[in-house]
Amino acid sequence: MTHVRLIVGLVLIGCALLFIYQNIGIIEIRFLAWSVAMSRSLLLFLVLLVGVAIGWLWHSLALRRAAREERLRAAAAALAPGTQPPEQARRRP
Repeated sequence: MTHVRLIVGLVLIGCALLFIYQNIGIIEIRFLAWSVAMSRSLLLFLVLLVGVAIGWLWHSLALRRAAREERLRAAAAALAPGTQPPEQARRRP
């Protein structure tokens, strides 16, 4: 199994290097009053990093929302007469 991972990793690195080599041309990006010249591969890498950061933030917000909703459900179950939160009901034999 480790040989498969090594081969897949080397193929991915080779594809990334080929991508960089083929997209080395300089392009100019203009946004409002700003103007930047950079290689196309660097621009695409920066866009990838921004996408990863947005996805990570979105996922962490979703986890926080789910944890908050679980705490609210547990608190509501604890306040209801004659009911127990799901965690306490599972712990009893």
